[in-house]
Amino acid sequence: MYTLYRLNADELSADLIESIKMQFRHQLIEIAVCAAETEEQDDQSSDD
Repeated sequence: MYTLYRLNADELSADLIESIKMQFRHQLIEIAVCAAETEEQDDQSSDD
């Protein structure tokens, strides 16, 4: 299973972690974090 969360770092909360724990209960998971492009950057790259 693959789930992508895209949100502002200011929106991170304990509730999000609890949600992930419930979704992947008793499974080994990987969490990778990187800066995401903004919607404006996404639109510009699709115009190329």
